[in-house]
Amino acid sequence: MILLDEMMARKANKRALLTALQKEFNKSPIGFFKTIVMPLLPKEQKLAVGADGVIEWKSLLGDEPGEKPRFDEQGFPIPGR
Repeated sequence: MILLDEMMARKANKRALLTALQKEFNKSPIGFFKTIVMPLLPKEQKLAVGADGVIEWKSLLGDEPGEKPRFDEQGFPIPGR
């Protein structure tokens, strides 16, 4: 991973990646979201659309709004009840 970190830290590579990502986004913003963004999101998240039309990400780990996620001794999330 160190080599990958070094490669991604180079300015020219950052610019090349940004250019390539922008091209993909321009082709299909929804496709970009589904294929690039969604796989990067934590599995414990879901998209919620409120009655007022506001979109927000909510944790699937907590039982109540604002409840903090819980983790076991190994650091794995404990699902809500």
